[in-house]
Amino acid sequence: MELSNIQNEKIGMFDQRRDFVKAEPIHTLFYSNDNVKKKNNEIIAIRVLLDKAIAKKIADNSGILPAKNAARDKATAKLGNKARACAVYFQEPAHQDLEIAATLNKPKTYYDRKSSEDIPVIMDNVRTILFANSTALDTYGVNTAYFTALDILITKMVETLPAPTGAIQSEYAGDREINQYIADTDFAYQQMDALVIDVFGETNHDDVMAFLATAHQTTVGVRHNIVDASIKKADGTGINRAHIEIRDTVTGEVTKLIYMDAYGLAEFICQNKDFYAVAIATGYVTQTILFHPVYRGTFHLDFIMIPV
Repeated sequence: MELSNIQNEKIGMFDQRRDFVKAEPIHTLFYSNDNVKKKNNEIIAIRVLLDKAIAKKIADNSGILPAKNAARDKATAKLGNKARACAVYFQEPAHQDLEIAATLNKPKTYYDRKSSEDIPVIMDNVRTILFANSTALDTYGVNTAYFTALDILITKMVETLPAPTGAIQSEYAGDREINQYIADTDFAYQQMDALVIDVFGETNHDDVMAFLATAHQTTVGVRHNIVDASIKKADGTGINRAHIEIRDTVTGEVTKLIYMDAYGLAEFICQNKDFYAVAIATGYVTQTILFHPVYRGTFHLDFIMIPV
């Protein structure tokens, strides 16, 4: 098999590595090559510096905030996604209540902008509406199982909400150093990939493919960046089957094609680098946003489309 075929098979593997996996030793077959061994040792050295930088970030409280925000994101997503789905019910003529529909049909960015003090009250109000109408909304999955799961997430969110001002102010402390080590590690992995393909690609194809599919799981954060996207009309309603092209800022190549659901929402993951996001919907003006995923966090990519 030609090396180009191996490189083509490699495309698409990276973005499926969502779970952090403890570092494993490099395959002994590849380690037998001096250049690969040297590159692996270089990665280990960078990882030591990366781990120290992360430890420092956690020690000065700035590393605590991502965990708190993760708890908040999960709770607001669980509530907000269900609320937006149920808003449709209150827009129908038979049981129309536009005030309730407006309260439920808030985008993710609405919850994200609220302060730590306000968000529990806002979420409780939305939960109360869903609970009061749970019989009518049963077909939307508003039931005991849903509220049980939701309440667990809300409790965790409340218990971990950012309180110390210092921690909030130092949210990005150390990020530049950490991001640099991540970039260095990622680049070194790309170099090692090329070495492994070049030396072992034809003679040990299966071993090479297994290595390419798992090796980068030791790179903290590089493949774990979540993008929460929406494509909506000016009135806040989603545009079904609208889609986003994720393009390389240098080559213009489309690296991902993301279709929105019936509510104009989608979630996906990207590498830790700049991309162009191009929102496309029939009957609307195409829009482009330059974005960079948040390190080990969630980036909100929202488009309000303008009719042609």
